Amino acid sequence: MPLEISTTKSILINNFFAIHREINRLDFQILPLNTSISSINDPFIMQIDAISNSLHQLGTLVSSLDEPVSAIVSDFILASSLSQIANNINIPIYNISTTSTKFYSTVAYLPVLLSEDPDAFKYCSGNLEIPGIGSVPKSSIPRSWLDDSPSNYVLKDYLLPNARALPQVTGVFLNTFDWFEPETIASLDDGRVTSSLPLVFPVDHVGNYNPRRRQSVFMVR
Repeated sequence: MPLEISTTKSILINNFFAIHREINRLDFQILPLNTSISSINDPFIMQIDAISNSLHQLGTLVSSLDEPVSAIVSDFILASSLSQIANNINIPIYNISTTSTKFYSTVAYLPVLLSEDPDAFKYCSGNLEIPGIGSVPKSSIPRSWLDDSPSNYVLKDYLLPNARALPQVTGVFLNTFDWFEPETIASLDDGRVTSSLPLVFPVDHVGNYNPRRRQSVFMVR
């Protein structure tokens, strides 16, 4: 089944491959999702589930390639599904976190936090204390994380399992700057948040890369 993506995103993807013809594009077949076993009707979550349930095909696809695969890079939301597959085929896996470093740290600490206090989000009357990060105010905690939220499944079924999989990940690319969140980045790399986390790599702002446009700008100058 094809993934449902916006027209804008489809144009961006097609333009990217049109510019970078040296990249070999492979279409990955997404299997139909069995909606009868889930009550979730969130289109985004349904697509994530469909992708996750299809990833067992990845090993065969990678093995069929003429060139060896150096690494797998994916969104954090697929860490749990992909990490085991990547380990089975002996390929390092890197995650991308598009949130702030402090929020990523909070998510990464969830397994420890909820193992120590399973009711941490039941009442949430005070701030969360994250080692190496400090105090996270209640106002910064997503409403969907609270136990009485109808979307609490996002925390329990998606964030928590993927956070538990982080020790199996080679590294995490963060959408931040070294100078913007230096203390938080240092706390992650020094193991102060929790010692089992992978190294993080701040990659700055990621923009569109078009060598043709860049060359034309230089020519105008």
